[in-house]
This record gives sequence, structure tokens and C-alpha cells, in this order.
Amino acid sequence: MAVARLRSKRQERIDELKQVLLARFPDAKFRVTPAPDAPRITALWTYTSADLDEVADAVRDREFEIMVEDGIQIIAIPMLPEEYRS
Repeated sequence: MAVARLRSKRQERIDELKQVLLARFPDAKFRVTPAPDAPRITALWTYTSADLDEVADAVRDREFEIMVEDGIQIIAIPMLPEEYRS
């Protein structure tokens, strides 16, 4: 039961971060995976043409609050979409 609650809470927090990002960066697309080098951390890959530092800054404080309050580690990883990479 506790595992199901944690999964549900994790999904709520992922959705919350997505909404924050979409409010500022409407072109953002997302992919959720375990972090490459730390599978207990959830990576929220965020693809947008916006300035990548601004994307990270938009949710950095909330990521920390989620970690402290809920014990859930989620990190938004901003990426340029394929069409913007050279």
C-alpha cells in the first residue's frame, strides 16, 4: 500500500512540475525516466526551444521542496528538441 501511495504522490508531483513548466514554456514536451546514473531519482526530460537555464530555474526551488517535504527526488532536465540541435 505504501509503495502505491508513493507512486501516486510521485506522479502528482511530476504533473505539478509539468504544469509549472507548460505555463512558462508552452512548447515544452516531456519524457519521464529514471535518472541515468541514479535510478531512484526521476528524470523529467523537458524538451523546449526556450533558454535551458530559464527552464531549470523555473522549477529548481519546487524540486527541492518536493524532495524535503515528500522525500521524492525529481529533477527537470532541460533539452533542446532535435530540430534545434546542430
